[in-house]
Amino acid sequence: MSYADVISWFRLNWQLLLISQVICAIGATVYLQLKPAIYEASFAIQMPMEERRTDSGSTNVPWVPVISALDFLRAWQNPLRHSKDLIADCMGSDTNKNRKNLISATQIFIQKRGDTLGFTLRLAGRDQVKKCAETIELSVLTELNNIYEQRQMSLLSEANATKLTPRKIAKAVIENDIRLSDDAVEPNSSKTYGLAATLALLLSLFGAALKEKYRA
Repeated sequence: MSYADVISWFRLNWQLLLISQVICAIGATVYLQLKPAIYEASFAIQMPMEERRTDSGSTNVPWVPVISALDFLRAWQNPLRHSKDLIADCMGSDTNKNRKNLISATQIFIQKRGDTLGFTLRLAGRDQVKKCAETIELSVLTELNNIYEQRQMSLLSEANATKLTPRKIAKAVIENDIRLSDDAVEPNSSKTYGLAATLALLLSLFGAALKEKYRA
């Protein structure tokens, strides 16, 4: 197809193309108005850490997580382990569907050297995602520090039995506090209107082909 053919097609079908663009633009606008705005919240928590003793006598003692970040991540992704209050705060009510939806809306990443968990949460409404992120952050921090306290008691018992100085241990801490997206991350208006324009072009091509067929 030559450049002249393209120009000729637009001259013959510009009305059809214009109508298709208007209809698709209206459809995209309605979609954007009806679809809930999704906002994003993120935060990071460092795992409780303990000294790892070595036989080398080095003063530069490495610190390791008290519990594997991967094990904690896998356990957290079980929809049935969370409290009713957490589900209600995040999703409005405690149902099996909402439990699964919360897990789907939450992404967890292992950061740094495997000692930090990063959480990213996407929900409808800026206030709602903020409330949910605060609830999850407090829940995770409380659970990790319960693990810290249990490990601390274990290390003290171990030190008493071996007559050695107890290993140092540190609580879980908030590495990066909650940050909210300034604008909705979904739906993306630019992407939506771009898809609408592409669809309008395809519809106009299809309409022009039908018009040519029945004219013949």
